[in-house]
Amino acid sequence: MVVDENYCKGCGVCVYICARNVLALSKEVNRRGFYQPLVVDEAKCTGCRQCELFCPDLAIFLVEEAACGKG
Repeated sequence: MVVDENYCKGCGVCVYICARNVLALSKEVNRRGFYQPLVVDEAKCTGCRQCELFCPDLAIFLVEEAACGKG
């Protein structure tokens, strides 16, 4: 799972929409001054992609395991 800091404005939609509580907003602002979502427990992620679907800025996306060298 990747959050693109260049696009994320810290709205929290991805955190709210995740039924598995995989994400949480950071307690520190990023370089753009926003509270960026952090992956707190990627093992809980089911790959439903709701975070991607509902992100208004297209700033979060899942990376397939084979594409990132895990598969």
